[in-house]
Amino acid sequence: MRLCLCVRVTLFIGVGHETTGASAYSSDEIRGLLDWLQEDPANRHAIIDATSLLGAMPWPPVLVAGVLARCCLFMPLQKAIGGVAGYYVASFTPEALEAIGRNLARPSWAIARQLSLSVPKDLAHPLTGGRTLATGPFYDPAQDQMLGGVINTYSLLAFAETTYGLSCLAQSIGPASALNARSRANLALVEDWVGREPLFSLAVGRAEKRGTAVTLLCVNDPDIAPLHGTILARAKQLLGHQGLTHPDGQHEPGLRAALYVNAFPGMAGDFRAWIGGVRPAEDIHALLENLRHAWLRAKALVIAEELAARGEDAPALAALPGLQRLAREVEDLAALLGGLRDGADLARHRDALTAGLQGLAERLATVAPD
Repeated sequence: MRLCLCVRVTLFIGVGHETTGASAYSSDEIRGLLDWLQEDPANRHAIIDATSLLGAMPWPPVLVAGVLARCCLFMPLQKAIGGVAGYYVASFTPEALEAIGRNLARPSWAIARQLSLSVPKDLAHPLTGGRTLATGPFYDPAQDQMLGGVINTYSLLAFAETTYGLSCLAQSIGPASALNARSRANLALVEDWVGREPLFSLAVGRAEKRGTAVTLLCVNDPDIAPLHGTILARAKQLLGHQGLTHPDGQHEPGLRAALYVNAFPGMAGDFRAWIGGVRPAEDIHALLENLRHAWLRAKALVIAEELAARGEDAPALAALPGLQRLAREVEDLAALLGGLRDGADLARHRDALTAGLQGLAERLATVAPD
């Protein structure tokens, strides 16, 4: 008689921050996951894609600590060598490493050498001498050292560049916990701004599901619904380098304020922006104001183009060309004032503000409706 003991291993595989749609797991969902893992840690494992979680974990610190301790995390070194290129950093729970070690003796299927976490015990007998995790490509946080080497030269370079960048952030801002706190504060800033700005709303309706690495904004302007896509495209031109060319031939230079704010096709939302813990709050506020400014400027342009295509003039612009220029000067001054961060900024721009206000006063004295 043969006895077969079958052990069922259950995996949960998820994405910590789904940046395409700007959503994340809620605190209740994370709490439920941690409780589920704790019930059978040897046979229950969670594998989380943490690509955009570093410095942007939206949960309370106690849940963040639980995720780091009980979940296996992996993240590609996206920005280190120009692309993902198949190189990842992964963290494993002790239970997951034990399961990997057991699988070495009788692997369930062939494992590509590039993905192998084990190395030969005896380099003189790489195929028959057995394999071990003890000197694999692991960093041991308890010992604060690498147990073995990295898989290849490219991953070494990527790892070195990534860790250098993280050390710079730690010196300038603080540890990952400080970045997490800043990311939550930045999301609160966005939510407060949107709550006061009827033109915008957040694509993720449930507050507890919003991520803190990325925000996704919708423009609510039903009066020009047929022109929505055209205005959005022109607004992004103004936000970047291209700028806008008005029907009268005048060119409005690009703001260079947001070069990549595209929402993914098919996703709800018009502007998608990174707001994680690296960015200071004043930059987030300036970005939001620029989004609003760009939309209104693009809307005026597209309406003027539609009227011109029908052979009609935009009354305010055609009848009062001087006021058209005045409006732009007022907007320029407003943008400058909105970008001032402190008293030092005000002092540096005092001359420009004074000259601008004097010019406006002179024009207002000479420009009047017919």
